[in-house]
Amino acid sequence: MILLFFSFNLIQYFFIQHWLISQEKQAIHTKMDEVVAYLKAANHDQQNIDIQGANDFLDRINQESQMIRIVNQEGQALFTTSEDFPEDEIIPKTVRHTELVDLKHEDERLLLLRTPFTNGDFSGSIEIGRSIEKSDELMKYFLIVMITGGIGAIALSLFGGRLISHQLLKPVNNMVETMKKIKRNGLQERVPIGVHHDEITDLGLMFNDLMDNVERSFKQQKQFVEDASHELKTPLTIIHGHLSLIKRWGKEDPKVLERSIGLSLKEVDRLINLVAELLELSRAEENQEVIRESVNPNEVIDRVLENFKLIHRDFEIRTQYHGVEQVFIEMPSRYLEQILLIALDNAVKYSNKEKIIEVNTVTEDTFFSIEIKDYGIGIPKQDLPFVLNRFYRVDKARSRKSGGSGLGLSIAKRLVENYGGKIILTSSEAKWTNFTIQLPIKTRKA
Repeated sequence: MILLFFSFNLIQYFFIQHWLISQEKQAIHTKMDEVVAYLKAANHDQQNIDIQGANDFLDRINQESQMIRIVNQEGQALFTTSEDFPEDEIIPKTVRHTELVDLKHEDERLLLLRTPFTNGDFSGSIEIGRSIEKSDELMKYFLIVMITGGIGAIALSLFGGRLISHQLLKPVNNMVETMKKIKRNGLQERVPIGVHHDEITDLGLMFNDLMDNVERSFKQQKQFVEDASHELKTPLTIIHGHLSLIKRWGKEDPKVLERSIGLSLKEVDRLINLVAELLELSRAEENQEVIRESVNPNEVIDRVLENFKLIHRDFEIRTQYHGVEQVFIEMPSRYLEQILLIALDNAVKYSNKEKIIEVNTVTEDTFFSIEIKDYGIGIPKQDLPFVLNRFYRVDKARSRKSGGSGLGLSIAKRLVENYGGKIILTSSEAKWTNFTIQLPIKTRKA
């Protein structure tokens, strides 16, 4: 800012100085033209100059701090009129060509214009001197004003810049303080947002949203570790107990040995299934490479239900397809089969005496919906938002008896979301549960 101020003032100073000197030079040239024109007009019919007549006229047109002088061929001053001008210090001179001289007398700056003049038998020069001291004084005052104003403007800019920068950087400082608090107290701290909306406010909002996501991710990760530890601890404890039993006296008792090995193998199978589901969920969450495959979902549903009916002959599967056109979605058929099997498997596990499962499809404008409804134990209203989370069980004791690790619905959710769809769960406790899969339509044919 200082460099800008001084550069601007310096350019301004020299520009005004040049303009003032140009005005002074133009004024002295104008005065010379006026004097020459008068002398030629007044002495047109004479062989010599009428000094007395010129004297009266030149006295009238002469100005303050100015000199007008007529010089003959020998360099003698025939006539001089001046007012507050040091004419004695200027030696008369006859010139052949017009010349403008910049002189210095003591501390005073002078301009002297000489031009040749001929009239009949007269040959000589006309000299006009002009003091530009007032212009110099004006520039001195202007320089003082510029320096004072520049220093004042710099001081104000420093103060104002510091004030403005403090206001502008206040949200950034708040963000830095919030980061320090987060490091010290934990992820629950947030940046305070002001009432004025600007880019810094947007940055604060974005930071808070990011911290919300980070805090949520940490909580989910913590919950995942706790749930995974719990799920792994139970079968490992059971296996350890049976191995301890075999070590104590099971070697001698074939029945105890056979039972312990059988139960241990069952728990090992459970661990294998749990690890496989965790790997499947990890692959679904990576979402690095989404495989695109055009598939008719109705054909996949028919194939899955045909196989499902062979396994669960005691269940009545009711189907109803809305829409007569063929619809295609972009999802590998094996993923859609996996999602359907997860939903159907949960419908079977949590059914009551009424062993009915309804499978309906609805073709909307941009989505193909698959609804799987069972008439089982249902889901309490307070548990609905969490059912799709990893390891979440509404009834942990009943869920453990029915098998399953609480990862199936999480895997289904991730697979559906990877392909731009969503899962909607609605339920009435102790009555029914409706599992809806919505997937975007690629193309459709009548």
